[in-house]
Amino acid sequence: MINLLDGKIRIGESFVSLGPNAAHTNVMLGSNEALGAIWASILGSPRAGHAPFMAVLEPNRPIVPPTVIVNKAAVVNDFHGNLLWGAVQAGVARGATRAIADGLLSREEAEESVLVCAVWVNPAADDERLIFERNDEAVYQALERAIKGLHRAHENVSAIDGIHNPFFDPRGTAEGEA
Repeated sequence: MINLLDGKIRIGESFVSLGPNAAHTNVMLGSNEALGAIWASILGSPRAGHAPFMAVLEPNRPIVPPTVIVNKAAVVNDFHGNLLWGAVQAGVARGATRAIADGLLSREEAEESVLVCAVWVNPAADDERLIFERNDEAVYQALERAIKGLHRAHENVSAIDGIHNPFFDPRGTAEGEA
């Protein structure tokens, strides 16, 4: 297991499912020393349609590691906002807390780290249960990839001919939606 308190920032990414209720998450995890100032700057820099906020397990109980959620899509209406502040936040909180419960992140590392979680909530999303479940899984997977160092240059180079994403496939076989 790598030492997360070594002053380095770890990154991870996960895309779970397709369609309007998909979850796409990017994470930055690092020690308070390595990432704390960035974390605070993100939390304190809201802009129209994007209001970073802390993830909580329930009111008055922020998760550990302290986690700031940043929405990648501007909030377009009350339902979309409620998905972000409700189901997405709960999914992020559950995924990050499961990473500790499962031993991916030690309790000591969690206490001394901060997490930045950038999430995509499609404005067409319509199922809060799926949004919750998929964000839980996306955060867990992204953290696992960050903690285990699964985003490596040599792996990317070996995958260059297969570049694609759910919104574009140069081979013409994308399954996603625009």
